[in-house]
Amino acid sequence: MTSREQLLTGKDEFVVKAGQHGLLFEKIDERGWPIAVRVGRHTSSIAQVMETWTESEPARALAAKGVPRYQEVVKLGVGHYLHDPSKAAPGRLYFE
Repeated sequence: MTSREQLLTGKDEFVVKAGQHGLLFEKIDERGWPIAVRVGRHTSSIAQVMETWTESEPARALAAKGVPRYQEVVKLGVGHYLHDPSKAAPGRLYFE
């Protein structure tokens, strides 16, 4: 089972071992891949795909505001973009 720490830091001894055996697409070492790096890559990739789509399909352009890019997410952290649930109105929180 993945722990909270593993999720946030991206550090996992078994993933490192898999990397040592050439079983991964990317090099991952004991420093891990922090969640901000992973989220930053995803947001930048999505923004780039949208830009590329819009260039090739201007009649069906896509637009999004405030999508943070990799550098910004890594610098500020993922938490910067999340609302504090303790400050939300009780009727706006849902739990499964």
